Amino acid sequence: PKLWDELASVNNHPSRRLRAAATLATISPQDASGWTTHGRQVVADAVDALRLNPADYDSLTRIFDPVAAHLRGPLADLAKTDESRSPESSKALDLLRVLGRDDPRLLVKTALALDAARLASTLALDFDARPDVYLPLLEQQLHPLEQQQTAPPRSGATSDELLQGFSRQATAAALLVRLGRADSVWPLLEIGGPPYDPTLRSLIIHRLAPLVTNPLVLVTQFAKEQDDGQRQAILLALGEFPTPVDEATRKVREPWESVLADVRRARDDAEAGAMVRGAAEWLLRTWNVERPPVELRDPKLSVQEVPTKHLRRFVGPERHEFVVLAGGPFRMGSPRDSEIGRDSDETAHNRRINEPLAMATKEVTIAQFRRFLEATFDKRHAASVWAPFADLGTDPTRPATRVSWYLAIQYCNWLSREAGLEPFYVPNPLDADAPDMQPNPGAAGLKTFRLPTEAEWEYAARAGTSTSYHFGDTAQLLEHYGWYLSNSNERTWPVGLKKPNDFGLFDMHGNVLEWCHDRYTARYPTQTGAEPVTDVLDPGPVQDSSTLARRGGAFGLYARHARSANRDQGKPTDAIEPVGFRVILVIPEGAK
Repeated sequence: PKLWDELASVNNHPSRRLRAAATLATISPQDASGWTTHGRQVVADAVDALRLNPADYDSLTRIFDPVAAHLRGPLADLAKTDESRSPESSKALDLLRVLGRDDPRLLVKTALALDAARLASTLALDFDARPDVYLPLLEQQLHPLEQQQTAPPRSGATSDELLQGFSRQATAAALLVRLGRADSVWPLLEIGGPPYDPTLRSLIIHRLAPLVTNPLVLVTQFAKEQDDGQRQAILLALGEFPTPVDEATRKVREPWESVLADVRRARDDAEAGAMVRGAAEWLLRTWNVERPPVELRDPKLSVQEVPTKHLRRFVGPERHEFVVLAGGPFRMGSPRDSEIGRDSDETAHNRRINEPLAMATKEVTIAQFRRFLEATFDKRHAASVWAPFADLGTDPTRPATRVSWYLAIQYCNWLSREAGLEPFYVPNPLDADAPDMQPNPGAAGLKTFRLPTEAEWEYAARAGTSTSYHFGDTAQLLEHYGWYLSNSNERTWPVGLKKPNDFGLFDMHGNVLEWCHDRYTARYPTQTGAEPVTDVLDPGPVQDSSTLARRGGAFGLYARHARSANRDQGKPTDAIEPVGFRVILVIPEGAK
C-alpha cells in the first residue's frame, strides 16, 4: 500500500513515482485495480523520463513488460494524440511498439489513427516484420465497402465520425498494398455510379505514397488493369511519389523508362477516356517530362471531327482541349444545414442537362486571350480594351484574368469564327449600338462556342459526385486539386498544375472564378415531383445592369468558396483580378 501511495502522490517528483511503479511492476504485476487506477500516471512519468533520457528506453520496456497489458491502453491514447500538440506522443508510441506487441489488434487501431508519415517510420515497420499477424486485421477494416459505393442523392457533408472512418479505411488499404495484399484494395479505386461519394477513394490515393515502399506495385497494376477508374487513381497516386527523373541530368532513372512510355501512351490514346488521359497529362507535368500530345501538334484538326462519345477528348481552335460530356440528370446545389460552408442560394434539386456539350479542360490562358486581343482589337484604336491586360505577367500559361463577361463572350464568338461556326452571341437586334448581348437565334441547333450555364458548370465540376468537392467531403485534400487562399500565395498559377476531376477537367476548384452564360438568380427553379428541372438557356439580353453568375472559387478565396455548389455573381462590365473563364462547345444531337 505504501508504494501505491507513493505512486499516487502528485507532490512526489516524477522520478520517485516512477521508481515506485518499477518496484510494483516486479512485486505486484497482477494488481489489476491498482494498475487500472494509476496506469495513466505511470505512462506519463515513463514518457517524461524517456524524453529526458532516451537511453532509458531498453530499461523501461524491460521493467514494465510484466504489466504491459495494463499500460497499453494509456500508451495508445497518448500515442494517438497530435505530435505537434503533444511532443510526448512520439515517446509513448516508442514504448507501445514493444509493450503492445502481444496485442496486435490495439496496434492496428493505433496505427490507423496516426498520420501516414509518422506511421511509415514506426508501426508500419513492425507490420513489415509480422505481416501474417496484421494482414487479417487490416482487411477487416475495409468493410463494409458499401460506404464507398453509390451514395444516396446528396446525402450531405460527411460527419466527423464518418470521415474518421474513411481515414482509417484508407490507411488500412495503403498498408495492405505495402504488405503485398493489394487485391482487396484495387476495387476501392473504381468509380461508383453517379451520384457517388469519392472521399474514401481520394484518401487512398493520397495515403499510398507515404506508406507504400515500392511504387512499381502500382505500375504493375496499371499495366494490367482495364478499369478506367483504377487506372486514373493509380496515375494520380504515382504523382505523389518522388519523381523518377534525375534533377541534375534530366534523365529518367531505371526502370522507369518503360513506365514513362506507358503513361505517354495513355495520354495520347484517342480511344481512352478523359479521366485517364487527364491524369496521365497531370502526371507527366508533375514529373516535368511533359511533351505536347500528338493531336496538339496538328493545328489542322477541325471541330467538324468532334467525337460524340462521353469523356472523349479532342482539340479545337487555339489548341483548346475539350472533353465531351453526355449530359443527363444530376443533383445540383447543396443539402440544407449539412454541407459545411453552404449558402442559402444553393437549394438542392434535381437538374437535367438536355444536350451533350464539350467543355474545355482548362481555363482560358493569357496566351490564348492575347491572341484573341491581337486579332480583334487594334492597340492604337482600342487602348481602353488593352489597358487592363498590360501587366498580366510573363507566364502565358496562367489563366487570363480581369476579363469582363462582355469580353469573355466575344472570345467565344472569335473561337466560333476561327472554326467556321456561327457565333453564339449577337448585339441586341433592337439597338445595335447598345452594349446588350443575347444568344443568336440562328445558332440554335448548331455547333458553336459559348460560356457554360451554371448547371452545365456544376455538372462538369461534380463529375458524378455528390460531395462538397469533386474529390470528396474533406477540404483537407483541396490543396492537391485547386489553388485557394491557403496555398496560392494570393496569385494565379499556371493552368493544369493540380489534379483533374473524374471528367479530366482541371482547376474546377479555385485559381480563378469563371463566368457563366446565365444571369444570377438567388433562387433556383422549383422542382415539382421527381422529374428533374430541365436546364433552359437564358435568352437574354444581358445589359450593363444585369448580374451574371460566376463559379469555381479563386486564389484569394476560402476553401468553402471552391465547393462545387458555391455561387458567385458580378456585373458584365466587371473586369477584376480573380475572374476568368472557360469555354464550351455546344454539340446538339444531329448538329452540323
